[in-house]
Amino acid sequence: MQRDERGSWQFLGAHVAITLVHLLRLSGMEDVAQRGQSVQATVLLRFRHLVERHFRDHWRVADYAKALSVSHDRLHDMCTRALGRTPLELVHERLVHEAALRLVRSGLSIEQVAADLGFRSTTHFSRFFRVRSGLSPARYRANAHASPAALQVASTRSYADWP
Repeated sequence: MQRDERGSWQFLGAHVAITLVHLLRLSGMEDVAQRGQSVQATVLLRFRHLVERHFRDHWRVADYAKALSVSHDRLHDMCTRALGRTPLELVHERLVHEAALRLVRSGLSIEQVAADLGFRSTTHFSRFFRVRSGLSPARYRANAHASPAALQVASTRSYADWP
């Protein structure tokens, strides 16, 4: 009897890749590779990492700028020139993207999604989501479940289009 072990090898390969990426980050070689990039690209990459770590904490743009050791205006200028969006728009896009994913893919209530994403109240979350996506969280979830092809977050740009 022959067993299909393809899945086991894929699983092992994925773990090896994750381990290698982790070791690369710990080694500092990632920083060496970034030295060849412009200062702006490096700051934007660091900004992206900070947004990923703190978007649920609702940091102000000034907090991101301080963590990056640049002024608020400098960060705004870099984001606007390179990405065509302000730092606040980028943070909000990330938050809306995460909210949309959780509304569609989790069984959490809207209240739980709001709390998980750091909103003070469900009302505040609903208003935030509706302004940016055009739909209330409940309507977005209902539309997504009714038509999986309609699963588009408010923004046509992806968080992955960052540098």
